[in-house]
Amino acid sequence: MHLRHYLSIIKRLSVLFFISMGLGACDNLMGDDLSDALLPGSRLVMKTTNGVLSADLVSAENGFRKWNISLNDRTAFSFKSYRGLINVAVSEGSFQYWNEYQFDGIDEHFPLEVGKEFMLNGTRHMRRSEAEIPFWLHVSVRDKSHVRLDEEDFEVLIVDMVTERNGPNGVLRENKTVWYSPKLQMELRSEGERNGEKFSNKIIRIERASPENQPRRRRGLGTVSI
Repeated sequence: MHLRHYLSIIKRLSVLFFISMGLGACDNLMGDDLSDALLPGSRLVMKTTNGVLSADLVSAENGFRKWNISLNDRTAFSFKSYRGLINVAVSEGSFQYWNEYQFDGIDEHFPLEVGKEFMLNGTRHMRRSEAEIPFWLHVSVRDKSHVRLDEEDFEVLIVDMVTERNGPNGVLRENKTVWYSPKLQMELRSEGERNGEKFSNKIIRIERASPENQPRRRRGLGTVSI
């Protein structure tokens, strides 16, 4: 089966948004507590609406994380996110896009807490067609709860997220709720609806990488590629 078919399945499940996991072993420019965040080389196993997926953390720097997503032990696509909630870029063969946001002031909303809400405006850039698609994302922290994972209870924030953009057949809208762990700085569960299709996703196992196996990076100034 072609990898593009895998990607179409995952897109319908909204995994592209669910895997917006938080920070890893990176330069902590935002002052977050990274003591429990995942390190590059870590793996997540997730139960989704149509099957089980795995996600391998490839890199993490300045709040941006890159994941390789696999279905049936075969890499389907790569995904990059920011701050554990925000989808930045997707790449699967010649199918590629990246989202350009108005990031100014975004870190003022973190760490998240009940009652906080904010909106981001952005543009999706499609690499193949060179199309530019405007969209907006609204984030609202509604409540607190707990999620049990790997015999441990994690305090989570219940976050409602709405995304809307124009598509070839009209406006595309997604409503979803995520259970976000400030301790792990990542989503542990999500459910919602995209254009009439319901989805649900849940992490069922975390395989942590060892700090001793982290590659050494040369430090210096530079730009962040997204």
